[in-house]
This record gives sequence, structure tokens and C-alpha cells, in this order.
Amino acid sequence: MKVKRLQNRIAESRFALPATALVALLACLSTGLIGQTRWIQFGLMVVSTYFMVELNNRNALLRTYSRMVSCSLLMLDLTVLHLFSTTITAGIVQLCFILHLLFLFRSYQDKRSMGTIFFAFAMLGIASLWFIQIVFFVPVVWFLMAARLYSMTWRSFLASIMGLLAPYWFMGGLLLYQGRTEFISTHIQSIATFDNLFPYNLPSTMTLVSLAYFALLGVMGSIHFLRNSYLDKIKTRMIYETIIILFGFILGFIILQPRHAPLLTPLLITIVAPLIAHYITFTRTFVTNLSFIAIIVTAFVLTALNSWQPLLTFL
Repeated sequence: MKVKRLQNRIAESRFALPATALVALLACLSTGLIGQTRWIQFGLMVVSTYFMVELNNRNALLRTYSRMVSCSLLMLDLTVLHLFSTTITAGIVQLCFILHLLFLFRSYQDKRSMGTIFFAFAMLGIASLWFIQIVFFVPVVWFLMAARLYSMTWRSFLASIMGLLAPYWFMGGLLLYQGRTEFISTHIQSIATFDNLFPYNLPSTMTLVSLAYFALLGVMGSIHFLRNSYLDKIKTRMIYETIIILFGFILGFIILQPRHAPLLTPLLITIVAPLIAHYITFTRTFVTNLSFIAIIVTAFVLTALNSWQPLLTFL
């Protein structure tokens, strides 16, 4: 008989997502949701959470009823709430990346998925209007389409290029009408903005602590899944292996170019969420239950510490 510990009862509870949403609402209220009119940032977080629910449902990321994927995304977002509350850029980039994954995973083993691939890369193109360095993900995604999702053909390759460029076609027309044609060239040139590898300026201490926390969760989730992947369907295995490769790529990107950490962090959170959700939902030992409690406590502590300065400003 399987033992259901605290982590499993919470993971399979229908109240997990509403409770997490309530915590998120209170955290956003405490950091100036009303006083500083941050409704757009809050709305982006809500929409991102909804599409993570869709990502889980459509791809059966968890082989039982659970909202832990979306709960994990929301809780991890709260730990770096200052990134989302001060500007809409982080929220837009994260939402576009989630939609990219949603379309990308729909192309699994579909050699005729040109439309789906077009929209997947259009989401990356839209995100690149705010964060041009996301274009570096494109070769990695092409590799994953060929090696894990089995959807790469010359037609889907062309569709991906067209999707990536589509936002620039529309934006180019608008800027041409406004007489600001130099904006796109300047924006594209900024893709070559890099720090020296060594030595480089490290992010703040709290940013490093948060990144270390996300990295630890990602490693825990990756090891757990690789050890137990035989329990999942082949499609689920391929999707999680795709997620694990993206996790390694994003982590390496942050290590090599920490100046881009503020906008890579939302992408890292998006990738870590399903990994740690799988770990929380399907591990059942006394030690993993303790680790779950430690994960939750650490998330609340980081949320409080990272929100402290915005809270003082609001008060």
C-alpha cells in the first residue's frame, strides 16, 4: 500500500492551486498591486499560470490529477516577485516562453506540424522584441525538434524561421510608418552585448541565493525523473528530457552571462516548475517529505526577503 505523505496530499489536492493563488494575491497586494497600479504585471502572472495548467493538461506531465506544475510556477515567481512587479518585461518574456513550449510540445512526432511550429517560434520572436538574447535558444530548440520531439523537417525548419521573423515584419511596418527605422537595427545589434567571461560582475547576493535555489530544485527534479522515467509514457519522457536539456542550457547561459540573469530567471522558473512538480507529486519517502517542507519554507523566506524593499517603499 502506497503511503500518502503531506507532500502527496497537497500535490493531489483540488485546493492547492486556489490556496497558492491566494498567497500570490496577498504577496502582490503587499508589494503595491493597488497603490502602484501593477495590474498588468499581476495579469501577466495570472495568464502565465493558466497556460501552465494547459501545458500540464495537454501533455500529461503528471500521470495523476495534480495542479502542482502551475502551483510550482506561481510559488517560484513569488520568490523573485520584484522582477515581475517593477516592469512588464519579465512577465511578457515568461508568458511567451510558456506559449512557445505549449505549441512546441504539440508538434511531437508530427512531421506536418508546420503551423504549430510557426506559432511556437512566433512566440520566441515576440519575446525577442523585449529580450533579444532569447534568439540563442533557437538552435537548441531545432536540435530538440530533431532529437527528442521528432518533428524536424525542412518544411518545419522554414516555418520556424518565418515564425521567428513574423513579429519583426509587423513591427518593421509600424516603425517605418513612425519614421523610427533605426530601432530594429539597434535592437538586433544588442544581441552581441556580452560580459567578459572572467572576471565578471556578479549579481546581488539575494539574486545569487534565488538562482542557487532554482538550480537545486531543477537538479533534484531532473535526477528524480531520470531515475523513474520508466514509469511514464514515451511522449512524457521525451518532453521531460527536452525540459531537462533546456534547464541545463539556461543554467549555463546564466553562469556565462550573469548580466542577463533578470530575464533568464523567468525562463529558468518555467523550466524548473514541471521538474520539481514531478518530484513533489511522485516521491513518497520520509526524507523527500522533509525536503518538500524545506522547499516550501525556503520559498516563503525568499519571497519575504526579496519583497522587503518593495514593501518598505509601498508603506
